[in-house]
Amino acid sequence: MRFNILFLLYISSIILFSCNKENNDNYDSLLMKDSLRTSSFLTYLDSNYFYKNSNLIHISDSFLSTINISPAKTSSKIAHLYLSKSNYFLAEYYFNKSANLFLKDSLTIKYSEQIANAGVVKELSSLYTDAIQNYLIALNIFDSLNLELKRSKILNNIGIVYQQINENEKALEYYYSSLKIVEKLNNYNLMAVRYNNIATIYEAQKVNIDSALYYYEQAYEIWKNTTDKPKLSLIINNIGHVYLLKDNLTKADSLFNIAIKLAKESDNKMNIGLVYRNISLLYIKKTEYPKAIETIKKSINIFKNVNSNENLLKGLRIIEKAYEATDNYKEANITLKEIYNIREKLKSIEQTKNINALNIKYKVKEQEQEILVLKIKNNAKSKEVWFLLILILSLVIIISSLYYMYNLHKKNSKLELSQMRRDISDYVSQIEEIKEKVNKEVEEKEEAILGKIKQFGLTKAEEKVLLLITKGYKNAEIASNLFISINTVKTHTQRIFLKLNVRNRVEAARKAQ
Repeated sequence: MRFNILFLLYISSIILFSCNKENNDNYDSLLMKDSLRTSSFLTYLDSNYFYKNSNLIHISDSFLSTINISPAKTSSKIAHLYLSKSNYFLAEYYFNKSANLFLKDSLTIKYSEQIANAGVVKELSSLYTDAIQNYLIALNIFDSLNLELKRSKILNNIGIVYQQINENEKALEYYYSSLKIVEKLNNYNLMAVRYNNIATIYEAQKVNIDSALYYYEQAYEIWKNTTDKPKLSLIINNIGHVYLLKDNLTKADSLFNIAIKLAKESDNKMNIGLVYRNISLLYIKKTEYPKAIETIKKSINIFKNVNSNENLLKGLRIIEKAYEATDNYKEANITLKEIYNIREKLKSIEQTKNINALNIKYKVKEQEQEILVLKIKNNAKSKEVWFLLILILSLVIIISSLYYMYNLHKKNSKLELSQMRRDISDYVSQIEEIKEKVNKEVEEKEEAILGKIKQFGLTKAEEKVLLLITKGYKNAEIASNLFISINTVKTHTQRIFLKLNVRNRVEAARKAQ
């Protein structure tokens, strides 16, 4: 059974590459004025993070354009803020922006750190393949610069990804590579972390329990004198669980007593719940079911208070077995219903997670389309400016010529002036035709971009509604945007579902993309 050390390591990797400091780096020293403005701006964002993503990007980018020193570092701070709000799309966007700004200033190490941070966000979004690609980019750069400690951290992150997708052999490969580096650097704390990660894999496989015990004990030898009681209680609890799997109940009981004492001394609710859960398993092996039920109830109450649904589900499964063993089928059935409800809740969370991942992919594509439209408009404007310059220059030449000709040929001035005016008129007409042609090209290109959703045979109104549905707008927001009633929106939505042959908004959004 795996515990929350992996989770702690996983979350810590989010800030892993943002807390490193480099001496004598003037680039990182924000001016006092900019520092105060940045602090105020982050406070503002913290209070207004519920705006639409497009608005938040506009606000954040506008602020970054006014920063005199280190917009890259400020972008990273903005990314961390959005990450704390679980807005993975904007977090990834600003980590990438920070990376590109650092790269522009040839700060390769910091570029790699931000690319790794973007990888963590992708990992949180369940985009595991993309996360590994980001990590490998950072790893190649750290390899080329012989930055051993950073290499070790990246290798460990990749190992965590593979462990999450149950590719344990690959995970072990990266954990061992990371361990080899920190052993060479004599970084004992990170050695203990790597030992623990390796042990969790052997423990989960349940085919090499002795190896799990060996690596847990290696970690314990490093941490046994630490003042970090939560960390120590967790590793002792892990060792105790291995002895429980080996049916050495006396040893397991002794270790659980030490672990629960340390967990209570540090008032770490999660650790207390985990140890209680193991103790209840110990009582079940001893067939002391009343004690097992009493203990697992304490664990369940803790997991409910800390909103740890996965651990709560494991606790409920244990107590359900204990009720069955004591022929208390009434309580067993009640527990089964609760287990079902928790499973449905976790399933809903997973579906939401998948939808978020889908939204991220869609929003990235949407952003690329917006950039393309903007480029087309900018090109059109550039052409307009160019033609206007030609026109002005031509007029200047013509007027100068007219003046010169007027003085030179007074007798024929009226005739020549008339002819030149006709020439000017024709030239202006040509310029107007060219401008109209350019504008038409721009409109056609914009229609081509927007026409990607017209394959479904929807009405204009339905296309607009579908486009807003794919952006995640609610009915009220769609109504406000299109200046129609909510009932009209609902009617359009139902027709869209019929034409796309889908059942709900999520399926409609997916099919539209």
